[in-house]
Amino acid sequence: MQDSKSNKPRSSKLLIVSFAFFPDDSPNTYRWKNIIDKWVDMVIDVFVVSAQKPGFCDYEIANGIKIYRTGRSLFQRIKTKIGNHSSANLAVSNNKRSISKEGLLRKVYNISWKKLYWPDWAFLSYYPTLKLARKIIEREEIINMISVSWPFTDHLIGYKLKKEYNLFWLAEIIDPFSFNDAINNQRIYSKLNFSVEKKVLGKADLVTVMTNNIRAKYVSQFPELSSKISVIHNLYVPEIQRDTLNVKCKTKTTKFVFVGTLSLEVRSPRELLKIFKMLLDKKMYDNIELHFYGKINSNIQLFSSYSELINSSIFIHGPVSKDKVTDILLDADILVNIGNSNPYQEPSKIIEYIYLGKPILNVCSLVNDSSREILDKYPLNLNIFKSEIENDDTINKLIQFLNKDFYIDSHVIDKILTPYLLVEVEKAYFNLFWNKKKSPLLTKQSSSLEN
Repeated sequence: MQDSKSNKPRSSKLLIVSFAFFPDDSPNTYRWKNIIDKWVDMVIDVFVVSAQKPGFCDYEIANGIKIYRTGRSLFQRIKTKIGNHSSANLAVSNNKRSISKEGLLRKVYNISWKKLYWPDWAFLSYYPTLKLARKIIEREEIINMISVSWPFTDHLIGYKLKKEYNLFWLAEIIDPFSFNDAINNQRIYSKLNFSVEKKVLGKADLVTVMTNNIRAKYVSQFPELSSKISVIHNLYVPEIQRDTLNVKCKTKTTKFVFVGTLSLEVRSPRELLKIFKMLLDKKMYDNIELHFYGKINSNIQLFSSYSELINSSIFIHGPVSKDKVTDILLDADILVNIGNSNPYQEPSKIIEYIYLGKPILNVCSLVNDSSREILDKYPLNLNIFKSEIENDDTINKLIQFLNKDFYIDSHVIDKILTPYLLVEVEKAYFNLFWNKKKSPLLTKQSSSLEN
């Protein structure tokens, strides 16, 4: 299977099923594009099937990766329009009529399609993706596959392809399915979610998750997965070397900066806005600002309650390109994380925050907030819990935190982040998936390719 002079596999073919992929700006894309770039250099022939989106062509080759995109439904276009409301209108005009209209659209969506679809919002991508994947598998004689969730629909496609072609299949779980309350209507589908996830992951040859907590939960739910489920951490690729980072000059303004996606169900800014307003009311600082960068899904009504602060103390910038994020974070005084309401998700943004060596305010949505697993190792961090928001001691604790002299040795940062760097994550996947002891089918494929 491998070249006798190196550890690189001989020419092998791999299909990846991922709803979001390059040039889409998503955690799935970021993670797998970086890994696959390395694999293409090893003469692995990679084919990706992803969703068609505005401005994307049906087929392209990016750094040797063959990317196919399939049809985008009317429902998905409407869902995107409702879900990814542009915050620029609020930041510029504070138009309450626009806010009310957006709220009405969201309410209609929440009481209709959102109550009925299964397994998730990507359900209409199932058949076009399956059809396209079959053509590629048959034409290219592919026998290796990776499916990536989120969404879980990708694993349903992987399950069907596994049954039809007996592919060697790795299912990567970025977000859990059957024990995720935000996934679909649990009142209707909870039993179905459990039974289908058990069947799907039971069929996979390998399963990966990002944290030990997620693995423990899956093993408790599905003991039969114990021997096939592995932990491979989230991925971070530094944009710049830490020794070249510019130290921000002291200014009269203290900037709190949040970068990421907001949604009422998963990552709500409700508590953060309360804390910031309480801090303003203390009048202990001449000028403090709270900046939001990223998508806002259905949180627009929360911001309208703070309309008098918009564009004076609270600034909503909307989505920004990835190449601008590092500069935005470097310009911050305090980096803000809002904990996910799902305790089984490892937030990728936290890793970048830590790399920059800046103080981090972590607003926890849950007692067992998933961000704390890594932040507990990082000394420049303050956790504030939901139950503490109305307590004056919490604001005093935050004020003490803000008045600290922040410093952390770079060796401490390196120790925390080593498992999350590309060289470690790629190596873990390579050893798991391409090692011939784990994947005997590759030996057969390599032999056929050599003949």
